[in-house]
Amino acid sequence: MANANQAGLGSIQACREKKILAIGSNMDQNPVAPDTVLVSVIKSVPVLIFHVVDLIYNNKFEPKFYNLGVKEGAIYLSPWHGFENKVPQEVKDRIARIMKDLEEGKLDIRQYK
Repeated sequence: MANANQAGLGSIQACREKKILAIGSNMDQNPVAPDTVLVSVIKSVPVLIFHVVDLIYNNKFEPKFYNLGVKEGAIYLSPWHGFENKVPQEVKDRIARIMKDLEEGKLDIRQYK
């Protein structure tokens, strides 16, 4: 996985050449390499923008850092795009649990550096 938008396409190409799976970043990158991109971590810019606009509209905007993520729907995973049967169920369950814990605020990724 390379978190570099279009610049990360090189990592997907390298994975394709090595015949290993890749994880897309920021947008669903499966269409770039359907046999290589297993899943993508998507950053929803519309959700982020709507959040700020809503704060401004409701006169609640403050000049500070807003930490938006899974809980707010700003970050989520793409579909498996046909890889459902290639990923062990226990792995999919673990990923689903982590996403649920993030959504419920039970897991704070800021603690990992």
